[in-house]
Amino acid sequence: MSSIITVIESVVNDLSSKPEFIYGFKSWANLKADDKVFPIVVLIEPISSNDTFHQGGLVDSTYPLLMLFLDKTELAHTPEEHRVVVDEMREMRKEFILKLRQAKNTNGEHIFKSVADVRTIDTFNELDANTSGVSLNFTATPLNSDSVCV
Repeated sequence: MSSIITVIESVVNDLSSKPEFIYGFKSWANLKADDKVFPIVVLIEPISSNDTFHQGGLVDSTYPLLMLFLDKTELAHTPEEHRVVVDEMREMRKEFILKLRQAKNTNGEHIFKSVADVRTIDTFNELDANTSGVSLNFTATPLNSDSVCV
């Protein structure tokens, strides 16, 4: 069985900018960010699922996920300086979503049936480490939900 966290971490580790990955409650991630090299990607827990039970016992689980793509900024940065960081994090988020949609298991099969409802919000001066970037909300439905757990 493969954990959705493990799959997301694998995709994050494959990003061209090589961000550090953190997952956990936002308050805990806030503390861990102080020790990381930026940029960082944070998967916010808890992770829940919306389950659909089909005839024959198949269960489709859709996971609404929240992630933060962040890089170091300063409180005194101008809006233009923040915008540069936010735009870079938007590019990283785009690369992440494209790679997540293409993620395959060891048998060469796609892992996700769908990656949908993608919403991005710019965020400024986030966390104690003083970072800016984007907040990403999306849903992910594994192709074979029976083989993926949280």
